[in-house]
Amino acid sequence: MGYENFDKLPLIESPMEIFELRDREYKDLIITNWKEGRSTIKPDWQPEGKEVKVLRVWVPQSIKPMFPNYYDITAQGLIAQMLPFLQRSDFMKMKFRITKYGEPPKARFQLQVKNETETF
Repeated sequence: MGYENFDKLPLIESPMEIFELRDREYKDLIITNWKEGRSTIKPDWQPEGKEVKVLRVWVPQSIKPMFPNYYDITAQGLIAQMLPFLQRSDFMKMKFRITKYGEPPKARFQLQVKNETETF
């Protein structure tokens, strides 16, 4: 979904669970469900807040044992990388490895995708 439809995106319900990593840290995810939405976030460098597209991804309890069982991804470049895979009917059979490089607001993310039987 392009930015021309941003205002039509639904608001993401609370609580927000922002997906965060340190520089060069990675996290492996298996995604069981997902949805796009929008929300206002208040990063340290923009305390007045900004409205952004959000990708909420649900993961198994084995990956995230504490409530809520989802992450809210706000990094626009990462969302752009993930959506083509998530829009496939077999996305639940994929493993996603997300690695962060740098610090906000200039951080970048690398996405690696494997099928459920492959290892990273």
